Amino acid sequence: LVYGIRADAFTPTVNAATNGNRLLSALTGTETAAFLPLQTGSTLFGGCNAYTSAENTLVYLPKSSDSVAFVTLITTASANGALFFTLPAPITAPVYLYINDVYAGVHFDTSCSYMLYLGHFRAGDTVRVRMVMADNDRPLQIYRGEDFFYFYDEAAANAALTSLAQTQLQIDAAPSHARLSGNLITTEPQQKMLFTVPFDPNWHIFVDGHRVETAKALGALVSFTVDTPGTHRIELKYRSPQLAWGTVISLLGIAALIGTCVIERKKRFFEKDFT
Repeated sequence: LVYGIRADAFTPTVNAATNGNRLLSALTGTETAAFLPLQTGSTLFGGCNAYTSAENTLVYLPKSSDSVAFVTLITTASANGALFFTLPAPITAPVYLYINDVYAGVHFDTSCSYMLYLGHFRAGDTVRVRMVMADNDRPLQIYRGEDFFYFYDEAAANAALTSLAQTQLQIDAAPSHARLSGNLITTEPQQKMLFTVPFDPNWHIFVDGHRVETAKALGALVSFTVDTPGTHRIELKYRSPQLAWGTVISLLGIAALIGTCVIERKKRFFEKDFT
């Protein structure tokens, strides 16, 4: 959950596969390429016009609102194993996606690109990804010069991942959803650490009892720095501002209630004394 990483791992790219390789290299301290690019053999399209924009982006624009606009990308498996697909794009658009003519659902209707598992193939197999535009008001846009198909080198990934245990947090028993603690050993000064949860400024991190600053790593995750090598005590606490305000409001409410009770009691005392 918390790992030591290299300091140069904080620049994400537009390509999800490249980001995956960078993350693995950062986590393991090695130059590891688990996702190996495959050359796109050919590209077919229909029902749309293709042009290159000023931003060096290839745009497939449907010819009309009722056109069946599609783009098909084809590659050949280089070895036996799993293949993945990604679509680096400045603006994503939903597509009905087919893998070798088998429907695989609606994809890429998100704010970012991602890796899509195509299946396990044998060396020499032809792999076709056909994308039919689901919304003709949103043309398909693709960065030029990027790869789409990737072979997953499982052996290389497993070999690199064996080094993860060298600098990782040994979590105490019974962690909660809002608090984690444990010990870790760092081997170098100014060690960058990666907390593999989505970045949120409400995470407060303490190293040997002292709070440290957090930053965003790889465009999405939480990172922090341990200054000195050695064994360290780490605490990670999530403190919601809504919870803090709720606590303050509750305390004020209790104080107001107590104040009202005291006033009423004094009022009855003076009324009784006057009588």
